[in-house]
Amino acid sequence: MKKTIRTLAAAMTLFAVAALPIVAQSDAHAVLRSRDGVVVVWNESDAHFTIEIPGKTILPSNVGGLAMLVDGWHLQVVVSDPSEYGQGLLGGELLWSHAKWEAEHWSTLAGVKMKPSPIAAEGSLPPEFRLWEIRWPDDATKERKIKSKTDLFSSTLVGDRIVALNLTVMEDQDEALAQKLLAHLSATLYRRAGMIPIAEVQQALENEG
Repeated sequence: MKKTIRTLAAAMTLFAVAALPIVAQSDAHAVLRSRDGVVVVWNESDAHFTIEIPGKTILPSNVGGLAMLVDGWHLQVVVSDPSEYGQGLLGGELLWSHAKWEAEHWSTLAGVKMKPSPIAAEGSLPPEFRLWEIRWPDDATKERKIKSKTDLFSSTLVGDRIVALNLTVMEDQDEALAQKLLAHLSATLYRRAGMIPIAEVQQALENEG
């Protein structure tokens, strides 16, 4: 069974940021409205972290799961259990094992062979992250009229989980800018040693607003 976590909870739905102070929440995870956009709070196993996602317009994505449209960019936060694909691996090797596993997952869903490709990250990407992409083959893009150029990923290890930020680059969007945006989002990931109290984070955000 796939252990990649693509949802906050099975029944949760993301709402437009302007609608509610709490965009989506479960007992252990939440997407909370902030002054500048939303804040993701994640508690699972030994993985506890927050990510700040700034944006003037943040809307739900039809992809489902922890995915959203942020000022026209499609962003997804993927949290996965490396015990499924990375036994005995550490550091960069473990992150690359996840990249290959993710590409195989995409290949199965799309029925098209895909491979991950590493990208030389700019200095703005935190050193504990790895930048890579999954790009549709040219023939499949033309045949299926795919509008996306590539999917960029920035992945890192948090506790006993791998966290990957996935930004889809459409044909009318700039890849260099997408890399900068992904680096900025990666830099907002803040690790915690233990359970993050969602109510306290929510109260702090409301006080800032």
